[in-house]
Amino acid sequence: KAPDFLGKAALQRLQEGGPRRLIVGLELPAAGSADNGPGALWRPWKVAGAGGEVLGHVTSICYSPTVGMHLAIATLAREATKPGTTVTVQTPGCGHQRAVVRKLPFMRRKA
Repeated sequence: KAPDFLGKAALQRLQEGGPRRLIVGLELPAAGSADNGPGALWRPWKVAGAGGEVLGHVTSICYSPTVGMHLAIATLAREATKPGTTVTVQTPGCGHQRAVVRKLPFMRRKA
């Protein structure tokens, strides 16, 4: 039997149930041009579900001229991480913006 150590119970719970949050990609439509983006990311932006419940936070975002959208990295509650799920991002520059969950990495895959 493995000896007890600080944090053992927490690690066992994580191993049994999996993580509560996962890192995902988000696509936000570009409002006009790249210059009219959702604003600077000084602190993480809240991501909410259809009922307004906070599901997680955007931690990184940039405009992609290749796909013509803003691409973001977010940490979300596991139940909201299915690709295609629609969420709302609370941005400082454009208010509440609709976003779609995407699988990472943001790359076009060759068939």
